[in-house]
Amino acid sequence: LWLMSNLRFDTPLPLIWAWMFVAGAGVGPTLSVFTISVQNAVPVRDLGAATGNLTFFRQIGGSIALAVTGTVLADTVAERIPTEMATAGVPAPLISAFAASGAGVDVQATVGTDLGQTILAGIPEAFQAQVEPFIGNIVEGIHRAFSLAVAQTFTLGLVVSLVALGAVLLMREIPLRTFAPGEAPAGGAAKPPTAAQGADQPLPAAD
Repeated sequence: LWLMSNLRFDTPLPLIWAWMFVAGAGVGPTLSVFTISVQNAVPVRDLGAATGNLTFFRQIGGSIALAVTGTVLADTVAERIPTEMATAGVPAPLISAFAASGAGVDVQATVGTDLGQTILAGIPEAFQAQVEPFIGNIVEGIHRAFSLAVAQTFTLGLVVSLVALGAVLLMREIPLRTFAPGEAPAGGAAKPPTAAQGADQPLPAAD
């Protein structure tokens, strides 16, 4: 996540792919680990409820995180566009006009299209000739702002991940079950299951 927080407009694609691989390799394995940890911490009869609760809170957390990061992304793009357009060489009067018009960029609507032409088409025809020479600069400014906004969301994710790490370090470690309730452990006779293994479950009837 720290690598992805360094995303910029001119970051080479192969480098971004490498960062994405590192992020995925780090986050992916934790998903099954937490599932096993939760299932191992409850009696066997509560496995379904515990797994369902885990899935529920994951969905709630994902929904909240999506809303928060989406807001951060939109606000950062709107805040950074004037500065990044100036960096890209767009004249100040044109930046002011762009901001005053309240023109926004619908990312989903522009996927697979020419962003420059889409912006130009939304400008009154009487002003298109004056704006057209700077369309490339405008697009670059938007891309710069968007890349910084995306990086900002990864920075937020990094902070939340550090908080989660602290919570995980406070968790009490419970040894992993080595046999099912009523089943003989390796190298010994069967013994009653512990509370963590479902002591409230009846043992199988003897043959």
